[in-house]
Amino acid sequence: MKSADRAPATHLALIERFLALARIPAAEARLLRGELERDLRARLDRKTWIEPHITRFHTEWYREIYRVLGVADPFAEIKRASNALAGRLLAAVRPASLREAIVAAIIANKLDYGALEIALDEEPLLPDDLRDLGRHRLLFDDYEALAARLAAARSLLYIPDNCGEVLFDREVLDWVRRLHPECRVAIAGKEGPMLNDVTAAELRELGFERLGTVLSTGTDAFGAPEEEVSAEFKAAFGAADLVIAKGQAQFEFWTEYAVDKVFHLLHVKIPVVDAVLGRIPEHVDLILDARRYASGKRPYVTGSARDGGRS
Repeated sequence: MKSADRAPATHLALIERFLALARIPAAEARLLRGELERDLRARLDRKTWIEPHITRFHTEWYREIYRVLGVADPFAEIKRASNALAGRLLAAVRPASLREAIVAAIIANKLDYGALEIALDEEPLLPDDLRDLGRHRLLFDDYEALAARLAAARSLLYIPDNCGEVLFDREVLDWVRRLHPECRVAIAGKEGPMLNDVTAAELRELGFERLGTVLSTGTDAFGAPEEEVSAEFKAAFGAADLVIAKGQAQFEFWTEYAVDKVFHLLHVKIPVVDAVLGRIPEHVDLILDARRYASGKRPYVTGSARDGGRS
């Protein structure tokens, strides 16, 4: 997805949300907000000094905010609260199948205090949201294709999204291990804090090493930019027969590429525009095969000898 496809107001609203959640002093927040918004609005109005790929554009801006604040992890408390809430919700959820576990993990993608659709004074996920998992409606439902690829896969790379919902991803991987014990699993978290995204260190703290090899993407960037990810991530991506990518940022990133083994699990929080898929509205849930959008796009270069440097 391109930066210009997103309404300018949503770019600015994301900065507002970050500053509200970071809990920095009000006077400092007003000054920072004013400077950032003036510069960002000038870039958007001119359409010149703007990174065309939305995930890279947002990575650039959040890195600048982190640099100015000088705070390593302003979302640390929010991440702890999200994990606690997810733990309470999981106690009442009993997925009866891998599909139901995946649907629960998609619904849990709403557990994101950084999303514009969530009021700051409300819980983003409630027990009623997780009822009737077998009847939950999806805009795209490529579960059968995903299940077939998983049944044949020798190796899976799972890329989770946010803290909180990541506990539901752990349930998905429990089902994968139960149904396909021969499949090697790698789980990739961010190298360092970026909003409420889960890091590799946090995955280890949450016990993911019992489910597979935990590794770092090598970067704090949204998505998996080729010029930033680690050799370890490139090797894992190249070796994987199947990649499951959670969340909207991963979706916006991978739609730029001709990938043939990525499946997306997400709740759409801000409309997504793609040259092949068209406009995907907000408030819908997806299990989506990347082959739906791959036509005519460039390959993702992994440097893997196994797949000739392509996905």
